[in-house]
Amino acid sequence: MNTAVLGGFDGIHLGHRKLMESAGSDPVVICMEPLPRQLTAASGWSRRLTTPGERRKALHDIGIISIVTLPFHRGLMTCSPGQFAGVFSRLGAFDRVVVGWDFRYGHNRRGGPDTLTSSLHGVEVLVVPPFLQRGRPVKSEWIRSLVENGRLFEAAEYLGRPYSCLGVVARGRGRGRSLGFPTMNVMVPACKLLPPAGSYAVKVRTLGGDYAGAAFRQPERNCVEVHIPGFQGENYGHEIEVFFAESIRKPQKTQTDPQLIELITMDVNAAMEVIKKWQ
Repeated sequence: MNTAVLGGFDGIHLGHRKLMESAGSDPVVICMEPLPRQLTAASGWSRRLTTPGERRKALHDIGIISIVTLPFHRGLMTCSPGQFAGVFSRLGAFDRVVVGWDFRYGHNRRGGPDTLTSSLHGVEVLVVPPFLQRGRPVKSEWIRSLVENGRLFEAAEYLGRPYSCLGVVARGRGRGRSLGFPTMNVMVPACKLLPPAGSYAVKVRTLGGDYAGAAFRQPERNCVEVHIPGFQGENYGHEIEVFFAESIRKPQKTQTDPQLIELITMDVNAAMEVIKKWQ
């Protein structure tokens, strides 16, 4: 049976994985891009749990090979069930489509699993009930709230993996290096949701392997500054992944360089202790 799994799939969390499992072997995952929220938000929306590249990587990590992008535009926001069925039929000859219990589409989000069933003639529609974690349906919006509040351990429980970001290493001002803590400036797309400003214990995946480190988030910058104790290599221009383990502290003002050095030293030591226990 040729099966499609349809949705926005921001985060590829445990609920999304349940959909994939319900589809059987070798399903085609159809992802909307951009996410509908990116078109409906009044201003630039920067709360994506996964960028397109991160989402594709997360799907590959759970064994999904066939991924199709459904270009999302304002026409799809106002389409009728019949029009949406026509768009869907052009994506492939599917015998079955799997959607979540809360799947919505079309004008004023009036379309749902029931209208899919009535408009996709000859296609079986399988509706997967909510996946519960700690008695709560696993949804992307709840995970966003956890990340925004620095509750990364809880976010990982709903995602089924640590929260992370993929970004390209760019040259910075060299401030960290001048203090004795050289950092890699990991630049991420503006749409990506990052934890709040502060210091974090992290694992860093580079071209040369995985390392324990400390990460620093500055307010109003979509960048993560990562320090890996003893690391001598350079990754300028390369993509690396930062896995957030735990928040160390919120931003704290310092008056002198010696005070800042002392604070960063405590951050790095605390991060190393966290990573030792974090598996």
